[in-house]
Amino acid sequence: MQESNSRAITRLAEPWRLALTYLRRPSTLQVFPSAVQLDATRIPYQQLLRGTANAPWFLPRWMGGRRLTFHWEADQQQQQSSVLTKVTPGLALQRELVRAVTHFLTQAIAPVGKEANDLCTQVQAIYRQDRYVRHSHASRLATENVARLQSASALLEPLRRHPLLTPALREQAKHIHAQLERISPFLIDLEPQREAHNRRYLESASQAEASYFDNVESNPLTPEQLQAALVFEDATLVVAAAGSGKSSCIVAKIGFALK
Repeated sequence: MQESNSRAITRLAEPWRLALTYLRRPSTLQVFPSAVQLDATRIPYQQLLRGTANAPWFLPRWMGGRRLTFHWEADQQQQQSSVLTKVTPGLALQRELVRAVTHFLTQAIAPVGKEANDLCTQVQAIYRQDRYVRHSHASRLATENVARLQSASALLEPLRRHPLLTPALREQAKHIHAQLERISPFLIDLEPQREAHNRRYLESASQAEASYFDNVESNPLTPEQLQAALVFEDATLVVAAAGSGKSSCIVAKIGFALK
């Protein structure tokens, strides 16, 4: 939906003497919060590639004219429009346009960054170093958040490649992209990530809790008993012969869970 003229940040009317050099009626250029508009041609900032200003060779120097040219992309084709203006109003409009584009890109990137931070927090809450990740927990995390990840990635992709990003915004977009790339496997290809995490957890927990598992019963737990005690899957099946230490394993597991 087009923004109303009353919301324009600034307007520039092309001087009629300069417009006559193009043998046309004077144009009006307007800068809006999310687009620049030249007469009926509206250029959203998402599509704006660059703006250039120069002194046309065909204008006498005493006229003090500058040509502002806007390059943008529409339907995968690059297009451009120009307007003639005096030097001082042209410079003022350029400054306003730069501020408007920077503000627009800042406002567009900010919610994507917030979404990426929230997704990272949720992934980290499930995949804690001191926690075994159950299949149901990993699956629920992915089911509830994979659409959010895809939406955030789709929003960020054109923004991070925008040619008018400031260096600071480019670094911010790069950081957000790295966040989304880092958590993507946990939501899209979750099972290998869950298995790798749980292997690291079992190695770390067996070492950190060695004193407990060596003394919880009269004899230290065997590696098989230790693994059964540390695994907190949705369902765990322990198969063992009579007298092989199933009760010791259960006692150790309950005691470790209570810790």
